[in-house]
Amino acid sequence: MRSAAILARILTENGDYSSALEVCQRVSPDAIATAGPRTAISLLTQETTPLMRLGDLEGAEAKAAEALELAERYGDRALWGNTCGQMASVLRIRGRLEESLKFYSRAEQLHRDGGDLAGIVRDLLNRASLFNRMGLLEQSLETFKQAHRQARQIGHSTLILRSALGLGMLAARSGDWQ
Repeated sequence: MRSAAILARILTENGDYSSALEVCQRVSPDAIATAGPRTAISLLTQETTPLMRLGDLEGAEAKAAEALELAERYGDRALWGNTCGQMASVLRIRGRLEESLKFYSRAEQLHRDGGDLAGIVRDLLNRASLFNRMGLLEQSLETFKQAHRQARQIGHSTLILRSALGLGMLAARSGDWQ
């Protein structure tokens, strides 16, 4: 079953959402129930993204909720944080921005508790983008700044770039072209 989750992730990363979903759905519910929690959560989360991309937002939310419940029972804070972040993404796409913001905040705290420094920065970036979408530009700016500082502290080049792009986008939006 772990190989199915890995294959689904590869297919999703390459944009083949239908095949990724098919791989996940081939795994029987009995196999998921008897698998280790980490593997079962991985498969459930790998099913959520293709469902979102293919427009089944209700199905994506149901899978994200299932993964979230299992991660909470399992107790791994970083993994639980990942599932909170995924639920936040589904809610954001569904237009439920306040709920999404709460899940991103929860994900950040769980990543902090679990020592996942890159996860913390990703959550900050997601919250900053969501603040921007909500028109809360001051909160967006402060959150992008915080994400940028922390990304630089951990030396994560991709997250440094993402936070710098966010800061640049906000500067351009406010008319600051310098």
